[in-house]
Amino acid sequence: MVFSMDRWIGKVAVVTGASDGIGAAIVKELLDNGVIVVGMARRKEKIQELSKSKNLYSLKVDFRKQNEIIKAFKWVNNNVGSVYILINSVGTAWVTSAIHVQTKLWKDQLDTDFYGFLIPTGEVIKEMIVNNIDGHIIHIGGSTGHDVSLPNFSAVSAGKSAVTATANSLKQELILIKRKIKITLVSPGLVKSELVARNADKQKSLLNSANILGKFAALQPSDVAAVVIYVLSTPPHVQVENIRMRAIGSPF
Repeated sequence: MVFSMDRWIGKVAVVTGASDGIGAAIVKELLDNGVIVVGMARRKEKIQELSKSKNLYSLKVDFRKQNEIIKAFKWVNNNVGSVYILINSVGTAWVTSAIHVQTKLWKDQLDTDFYGFLIPTGEVIKEMIVNNIDGHIIHIGGSTGHDVSLPNFSAVSAGKSAVTATANSLKQELILIKRKIKITLVSPGLVKSELVARNADKQKSLLNSANILGKFAALQPSDVAAVVIYVLSTPPHVQVENIRMRAIGSPF
């Protein structure tokens, strides 16, 4: 099997949640491989700081708002070109109890993690079908989408589990309509990122009671980005469907 990114050179990729962490690392790797990248996130200015490349575009998008998502993808198609690659990397991580339910945090988790991946996916696939593009969609899920190994992670697990189930169902839908659009789910464990630090500052009591801060080994965002490039480099007839990864020594 020959691995190559050549067929993606000069093609358009959209990366959601591109302002930091995994999304930012993926943006850099794609640019290094000659891909035109549109980064989307609420913090547009952070995307612009990633690279001075003329192949990088940045859009401010709140992925909890359907109208903003649809408007952003229309802009990409009209101003940059047809999307060949979609990396759904947007997400959040609220540590919250399933007993003492904080509805606001649960809603934010599901709106961001689930609808923030579902709506972009639908928009891109519809355009790929119209333009007869055999593209590739990669969902960045999480280990909590397969099992729950920590207390007070019910909301995170619910969001990632929804991503896992829908990604698997989506592959069956594409088979049914005979479209050769690849779907890959990458599920990392704990990743060292700004998101974890930001939410930890807001939730010190729960995080400390769960005894997880600083306890486990963590992946780097670049580790996940490298896996994304590996998956994109596989031949057109090969679909890598699911990859689970975590730092050695970490149960999460």
